[in-house]
Amino acid sequence: MILSRLVTTALVLVALVPVVTAEDLRYPGDEQPVSAIVEALSTKRPLALKPVGTSSVVFRMDLEGPIESAWKPRTKLHPQGHLAEVAAFRIGRALGMDNVTPAVPRSLPLDMVRSLLGSNASRWPEISQQVLPDGDTLQGTAIYWIPDMHELGLDTKEGALRWSKWLAQDGSLPERDKLASQAQDLSAMLVFDYLIGNWDRFSGANAQGDHGERRVFVRDHNVAFAEPLPRQLH
Repeated sequence: MILSRLVTTALVLVALVPVVTAEDLRYPGDEQPVSAIVEALSTKRPLALKPVGTSSVVFRMDLEGPIESAWKPRTKLHPQGHLAEVAAFRIGRALGMDNVTPAVPRSLPLDMVRSLLGSNASRWPEISQQVLPDGDTLQGTAIYWIPDMHELGLDTKEGALRWSKWLAQDGSLPERDKLASQAQDLSAMLVFDYLIGNWDRFSGANAQGDHGERRVFVRDHNVAFAEPLPRQLH
């Protein structure tokens, strides 16, 4: 019980403490400055919300300006999931990882959420049964909407067998093989996931990359920081 409270407290603190970095990282793929992404996610006016989640509640949130966002509210299924996204980004940035997707706290009034649904307003009764509002406000997290993602095949059975053997130094790959250019991101991602207790990387669409197939995007961390972590997931 005490450890569980400590984990929850740590999540809240990591999500709220300001980020300080020695240099301004740029997100791979489109090379947007991470600081510009964070500012847009934090301050730009929401224009519309579109439900896009399958296994969890998540929206595409159109913002003023060129940078777009996903928005994950606090839900009954994952009451700390929105904070886990922010904490993962803060830890990744503190470690100097440029490919952990930016995520910032962003709460919205319930009335605004309903109005921004627009033509999807009929979904609100269903959504309202899954979220956990705080009075008239719904806590959540704005997450960078990566404009250009490409499936790399890393979470297929064949792909996992191929890269796990290579990272274990059981064989080699020619330099022209796309996996050779992804090796640094893959190895760092595995260590990062172990560090934050993220067991859901290879369940589908959470290990995609840029269309050049050079970089891997480290994204979707709403189940990280779970305590206790069941043995089979560990």
